[in-house]
Amino acid sequence: IAAQAITNGEASLVSEAVAIKRRGAVRLPPGWFVTMTVLHAIVLMSHQWFAEAAAMKIVAFQPICEGDRDTCGWPAGRSMLVAGRMMADRINAGGFLRGNHTLDLIEIDTHCSPRNGIEEATRLVALPPSERPFGIVGCGCSGCTAGVLPALDVARIPVISNSASSPSLADRTLYPYFFRIQPSD
Repeated sequence: IAAQAITNGEASLVSEAVAIKRRGAVRLPPGWFVTMTVLHAIVLMSHQWFAEAAAMKIVAFQPICEGDRDTCGWPAGRSMLVAGRMMADRINAGGFLRGNHTLDLIEIDTHCSPRNGIEEATRLVALPPSERPFGIVGCGCSGCTAGVLPALDVARIPVISNSASSPSLADRTLYPYFFRIQPSD
């Protein structure tokens, strides 16, 4: 998908972020490039989806809490939050979505916890179909990802993970709506 974006001449979002980082205008933490690539891929997939919706709702299941590994799960999740917000702002400011639509990024802190992820996924699936998100970015950890996929697959909500690397997630028959850019362990 990223290669397709570059082929289509839509790589300006990533190029701009790289230039900003090189100028030192913003100190971006690890994970920023991956998160921005994932959001850009979702935007590329969106062109056939929403003719009537004003905003394309994307939910980010990330471990965005402050703290250490014992209280948070994965401290790098904070960088995913920063990168996601940067990308959503740039997509909206640049008018990259057809029909003057906007990207609505909703961050949900899962703490890398399967239990927290399952609770949030169940809440999203219980929404009327018109209120469900177009897709999910995350979870930040394999355990949380494996927990949320069954509910989200039933609702046919695609999940793109930038960091879940468990080999068990590679089974396309079990997880037909799951995609990742991180290779298996």
